[in-house]
Amino acid sequence: SDKLYEFCQSCGKIFSSMRKYGTEVDNSPNYAFCIECYEQGKFTNPLLTKEEFLASRMEVHKKRNWLVKKIIKNRIGNLERWNQV
Repeated sequence: SDKLYEFCQSCGKIFSSMRKYGTEVDNSPNYAFCIECYEQGKFTNPLLTKEEFLASRMEVHKKRNWLVKKIIKNRIGNLERWNQV
């Protein structure tokens, strides 16, 4: 898709000059996912589940307050990678 996203639809991190878009097999940009999550037309960690990813994010942010954790859970719950049927 050529839709531009504000943040990666896999990890939820905001795109910036430091966080580049992922790439397809032909090296064209994939505007949905960052290069850390999606490279050369495939996910860098294809077997990762939504539950595993959420648990890892909660571990990273375990010392943050409840509101930050709620925001993270909400964002992850709305990302395209984790909501594909």
